[in-house]
Amino acid sequence: MSTSIDFSSYALSHNGATSTSRKSGSNLTLFFGDYKLTSIGTDGYAWWWDTEVQLQVNGEQENINEAKWRLEHVDGIEFNLDNFNYDLDSLFGGYFNLTTDKGSATVTTNPYLSDTTYTPSEDIGTGITYAD
Repeated sequence: MSTSIDFSSYALSHNGATSTSRKSGSNLTLFFGDYKLTSIGTDGYAWWWDTEVQLQVNGEQENINEAKWRLEHVDGIEFNLDNFNYDLDSLFGGYFNLTTDKGSATVTTNPYLSDTTYTPSEDIGTGITYAD
């Protein structure tokens, strides 16, 4: 069974009222149906607007603190992660990793990618309880 997450609106609590108003903050938690997306990191600033979720790490040095999104099902139900689409933009380059409870992989070291789809190997993308 394939499930797609609808990012056209969000809620601030599970089964809460949905909104399409811009929302931002550090340590932001948004709900999309039964999936929870939480920004994690001391230097990250997250926001939702117009169907997009973004995480920005501010800093003008090369080795800034890590910030990430965590995706998980609210009931801890396992899910598969495949064919997800993303844009990456980094002033200093660096790396972009995918980490799940099954392992991790470097998605890219390219600092600028737009409208890119990535499917992790079955080893780390199938039967997972979270993805960072």
